[in-house]
Amino acid sequence: MRDDEGYVRYFCLLNLFVFAMLVVTLADNLLFLYLGWEGVGFCSYALIGFWHSDEVRATAGERLSS
Repeated sequence: MRDDEGYVRYFCLLNLFVFAMLVVTLADNLLFLYLGWEGVGFCSYALIGFWHSDEVRATAGERLSS
C-alpha cells in the first residue's frame, strides 16, 4: 500500500473512524451519540469504497459470496 496514491487519504479516514468510534463510546448525551454514529457511518462508507476505481478490488466481496 506504500505505493498507492491514496495512502494519506486512507489513513486519515481510518483515524477519523477511530475518533468517531470514541465519540460514540464516550458520548454523554444524544447529540454527541448521534454525531459519532453518523461519523462512523460516513467513515465506514468511505473506507469500504476506497478502491472503487479498481474493478477487481471493488467486486471482491461479490466473488466470495457466490
